[in-house]
Amino acid sequence: MVKFKIPFSNIKSYDQDSIIFQFVAYFAGKYFWNYNCEIHFDGNTDKAIPAGDIVELIPYTVDRYYFNE
Repeated sequence: MVKFKIPFSNIKSYDQDSIIFQFVAYFAGKYFWNYNCEIHFDGNTDKAIPAGDIVELIPYTVDRYYFNE
């Protein structure tokens, strides 16, 4: 997985609502219930991501039971 920074306006409009919802849910949980969690979301863009905007490369492996049979 790749973590990168991008202007919010470059995210497709049909994904912006769900991303805003994730932030609202995060701050509501933190404010009302003192619940600490991470924000995770997906989005689509038609813009290229410059190499300088890559924040982190995150190793990702899937260990599914049916791969081990």
